[in-house]
Amino acid sequence: MGGSGSPVVLLHGFPQTQPMWRHEAADHTVICPDLRGYGASAKPADSDPETYSKRTTAGDVVRLAQMIQASTEPSSYTSSTPGPRRRTRSPPTSAATTSPRPRRPCQNAWAGDLRHRTAPCGHSMAEEDPELIADEIRSLADR
Repeated sequence: MGGSGSPVVLLHGFPQTQPMWRHEAADHTVICPDLRGYGASAKPADSDPETYSKRTTAGDVVRLAQMIQASTEPSSYTSSTPGPRRRTRSPPTSAATTSPRPRRPCQNAWAGDLRHRTAPCGHSMAEEDPELIADEIRSLADR
């Protein structure tokens, strides 16, 4: 958790970890955990498929938000993977996701620096110019 301003929960996707959101911390109170099994998070050895399911991962994030809620309630939740279609908790103020299979309008919204240099895995964050990428993401979110 770091930064200042309105709180936002940022979730990474495959194959990233929470440092992918480090540039967004300048404008928000950023809560960006490593998801179960990634980075510095716990890596349960349980072979039950539910151990790493999206439902279990969502539960981890809900519990984290509940622990933090004593001091502040996140106003936005963002993920770089598609989220569940159905929520069982009260909805956040806003939510956004990016898809592992971005559509042409989404691809056109990325920084010009990335045009014609992305692989089919367009969901991965490019590091050539992280400040430009952060600016473009903020611009896209403001639309």
